Amino acid sequence: MKMYYLKTKNTYKRSLTKKKHLRKVLFISAVIFLLLFINLVSYGSKTLVMEKVIVKKGDTLWSIARNYNDRNDDLRKIVNKIKKANSLESVILQPGQEIKVPQ
Repeated sequence: MKMYYLKTKNTYKRSLTKKKHLRKVLFISAVIFLLLFINLVSYGSKTLVMEKVIVKKGDTLWSIARNYNDRNDDLRKIVNKIKKANSLESVILQPGQEIKVPQ
């Protein structure tokens, strides 16, 4: 005598398990996406604070960068930031010139 089994019960349970797993994966993915999006938006909304400096006789970009280097960053990076912020092509400054120094 041959025995036949109905597979519908196991298939149904497996189907429910797969759906639950898929829901978990989708939920976790949505949470990760939301956290990354919030982080990206908050990073992009940071405003760059600039301080205006009037160049005195004998001042150079390097001396100004050294004076405003609070975090002991690489002076070359600070000089480049100052050049970009002021659209300077050279490091030569004139007394009385007003430049912006990123903070």
